[in-house]
Amino acid sequence: MPVLIPKSGVSLSKQLEEILREKIISREWNIHECIPSELQISEQYGVSRSTVRAALGNLVQDGMLYRRQGKGTFVAPPHEAVTFDEHRLGIREKLDTLMPTPVARVVREGPVAASEQVAELMGIPAGEQIYEVVRARYRLIPGSSPCMVQYSWMPMEIGQQIETEELIMARLTFQIAEKCGLHPVKIKEWIEASVVSPFEAKELKVSQGSPVLIADELAYCEEGPPYLFTRFVVLAHMMRLSFG
Repeated sequence: MPVLIPKSGVSLSKQLEEILREKIISREWNIHECIPSELQISEQYGVSRSTVRAALGNLVQDGMLYRRQGKGTFVAPPHEAVTFDEHRLGIREKLDTLMPTPVARVVREGPVAASEQVAELMGIPAGEQIYEVVRARYRLIPGSSPCMVQYSWMPMEIGQQIETEELIMARLTFQIAEKCGLHPVKIKEWIEASVVSPFEAKELKVSQGSPVLIADELAYCEEGPPYLFTRFVVLAHMMRLSFG
């Protein structure tokens, strides 16, 4: 049984991290396989559980492992490469193409007071009532863990026409187009790195502080202010960006 020993300039957690990283790269541990527990790893390599926790934490941050609360730590799938160039599709189309999430669960929906950020982007006073739809999205079926939380904010007169039950398998934008006659003619998009909120950690079944990629989309029709602000919060280990 291998036992790690201190080396000059190399901590035990770093040594362990490299050993575990090699198990992932070599596919000794398969994609989505639950790896041994902290206790099992600490006993195998003769190190403390805090050392194991530090090594695993770095691998989670690097997107090579992911955690599911109450289930354990798992090997992450290879990153989906989202390429951006002058002929690119929009963020939503990239997500739909490379990481389709055909099934959604509506977490909450209804009137809310617009936050300062949402109000500024949609050109309304902060605190004004808007309609919010929040969904957890799944790559396969709702027996698996979701990989994305999607927020949608729109004027009340649009939101009140939405039929929530149709959102399980259909896009909100299709409903808005059909019921309100609104089609996006201009899209503004932003991307940023962040960490999950407590609400998102619970919905995505990951630890608080887990890294995510946030993609924002602001949709305009022919005239006037934007009519739909959408935010996609995607687990970072599911995707990487490629430019060129």
